[in-house]
Amino acid sequence: MGCLSSVECTDPAKATCETATGVCGPCTQNSQCAAGTACQNGICAGCLSNEVCSAGQACVAGRCGPCGSHSQCSAPQVCDLPQGVCRSPPHSEEPPRPRPDACASAGYVGLIGPTGPVWASGLAGSSGPVGLAAGDATCSATYGGAHVCSWEELKASDNCGSLIALRNITGTLWMHRTAVETPNGVTKVVDAASDAGAAPGAAGPPAKGGRCDDWRYPGNDAYDGEWIETGGGMMIAHLDSDTTDNGNDFPSYPAVSSGAAPGVLPCGGVSRHVACCK
Repeated sequence: MGCLSSVECTDPAKATCETATGVCGPCTQNSQCAAGTACQNGICAGCLSNEVCSAGQACVAGRCGPCGSHSQCSAPQVCDLPQGVCRSPPHSEEPPRPRPDACASAGYVGLIGPTGPVWASGLAGSSGPVGLAAGDATCSATYGGAHVCSWEELKASDNCGSLIALRNITGTLWMHRTAVETPNGVTKVVDAASDAGAAPGAAGPPAKGGRCDDWRYPGNDAYDGEWIETGGGMMIAHLDSDTTDNGNDFPSYPAVSSGAAPGVLPCGGVSRHVACCK
């Protein structure tokens, strides 16, 4: 009895079922081949280049499939993440995505924590450094010379395809933002509801007022804590519209700061992971 479908054709050289005759024969297109393979000279086989793969796919480790970085696509195409599709960049695309040379550096390497807003005993030991220095010390000890990722480093790593796994972990991270927020492919939420005098929808400039006094403030009335939400393939930035503070440095904090948004971007009472980069 002949074949009824291509599933019954197990010989890669005869991977297509001609249902009219019930005979397995050579393939004529990639859709007739098993996932990861491509039709080449009538045979379903692994790939050696992107050219034999279906449109939008990349040849990675000998198999056709989703791209994970720009360098896996054929120039001038870029890898559209998190979908993992190679595509031609629009002429109007701003800002330009990092090219392969920008993606060659390590970027994001892993997480530490979770920890509260005071980075000390929960990270590097109570006798060690406090604040950002404690985070850097723990990242360095955990990942061999790493440091706390800035929000800008995380966005670059995301554009290079390095955060696909992180995007699929349901959780939260403290955000260490060090630059003015610019348009990017990450979903943004500006939590402005409780910030008096702030312009809704506009993120404030980078300042310790949005970084829990650079991770030394344990309360909720004087400083805010910007953070990142991940899960389900998404990465959502919760940004502070008013990053000002009353100028008091650790450990002498004001009772209340007009720039703080208690209950919206809390520092105290919350534990989150910290991202490490190289």
